[in-house]
Amino acid sequence: MALLLPIQPGNPNFTIDVDMDGVTYTLQFKWNARAPGWFVSISTSTGEVLVLARRLPVNWPLWWRNRDPLLPSGYLMFNDTTGADLDPGVEDLGARVQVVYVTAAEVAAL
Repeated sequence: MALLLPIQPGNPNFTIDVDMDGVTYTLQFKWNARAPGWFVSISTSTGEVLVLARRLPVNWPLWWRNRDPLLPSGYLMFNDTTGADLDPGVEDLGARVQVVYVTAAEVAAL
């Protein structure tokens, strides 16, 4: 079952630690006002940056083509709960748009 990440709406810059398929990663989310959109960086628990400031549009899996063994085996994506498939605005993340980790088992079943 996909993991719904605990995002509190209204914060344009935050960091969370998340267990993805048994490994803890640090995710940093930043809102970019100049190129309106959310960007995510992913680091290992030791601080090694694996993904730096990658834009994450709605319903598009992050790193799905990149099979770096240090990255989680599943993938991360934004899910628009209204079904409108609109990218999240600064106030939408954790509200209208959820951050979901699709596990390795779910990816293998596709």
